[in-house]
Amino acid sequence: ELIGLIEKSGANVILFPSVWPETFSYVVQELMTMSLPVASFNFGAPAERLATYPKGVVLDSMDPVSVLDELISFHRKIYLAN
Repeated sequence: ELIGLIEKSGANVILFPSVWPETFSYVVQELMTMSLPVASFNFGAPAERLATYPKGVVLDSMDPVSVLDELISFHRKIYLAN
């Protein structure tokens, strides 16, 4: 269902907002398999994987204003670079 939900929503950058150091995330794995841009906080395995994923970003802060600024910059990097 994930593909359909994302397409229906029109989302083009996904935030994985976990604040716990997960050892693995099936959601992040699916998003990467779908070749979607994914952002996460700097916790656990998802952040480690996204740090080397070309369409991934590990956010520097959890402050809402900073998160929004980083997501906007990430969006511009992904979609204006092409």
